[in-house]
Amino acid sequence: MKHFCLLLLFVFGTTMHAQDFSKEWKEIYHLEKEGSYKTLKTNVDALYRKAHQSKNETEKAKAVLFQMKLENVLEETNYQKKIDRLQKELAASKGIYKEVYRWYYIKTLISAYDSKQSYWRRNSLVET
Repeated sequence: MKHFCLLLLFVFGTTMHAQDFSKEWKEIYHLEKEGSYKTLKTNVDALYRKAHQSKNETEKAKAVLFQMKLENVLEETNYQKKIDRLQKELAASKGIYKEVYRWYYIKTLISAYDSKQSYWRRNSLVET
């Protein structure tokens, strides 16, 4: 019974925190559909700052991953910048969010490695 009560408290607690940011996320998704990425970036950055100040790890993690997605759209892929950002977030986070960042960190490392390998293979096929 004790575990059930804790589970209910956790579910309702996270739902209540998520409602604080639902209006902002709806606006962000709307801007993404429209394709106005510059405005979208400022809104996501503001949401990240708000989540960081209120110590809402769920919304902060969601905002970080959305920021990285936007960086792929707005800028050339820079794996070192992504790795540095994920290392910073890994050091500052705890619990399940640390594991989420670790998973994206590993995924980014593998993508960077695959990118270099395909570049090497493509250039090694051409003889000079």
